[in-house]
Amino acid sequence: SATSTPTPAATATPASAATATPTPGSSPSLPLVPGANLFAWPGGDSPAAQAVGSVPNLKVVYSYDPVTGNWSRYVPGAPAFLNNLLTLKQGAAYWFIATGTAQVPFQP
Repeated sequence: SATSTPTPAATATPASAATATPTPGSSPSLPLVPGANLFAWPGGDSPAAQAVGSVPNLKVVYSYDPVTGNWSRYVPGAPAFLNNLLTLKQGAAYWFIATGTAQVPFQP
């Protein structure tokens, strides 16, 4: 019966208010630990700035292209000319370098 009380309140809340302030943990996320974290991006193709630009403790994301031998990077908050990793692609591997724990949200 304790769970029945939040249900009427949630249905009485306008949908626009509910979506304007999503609750933490409502979407899946990648857990980062301090140091280097290697992940295959599980979300859909996303602009790097949008996908990871506001993740706390995330310092840089690196991608390696074995065909060209080139590294790409995205540094949150850095000038655009320093960032040559523009899109995180679904299934591609990335190094997430973090100074502390963090959660990287993604849209499946």
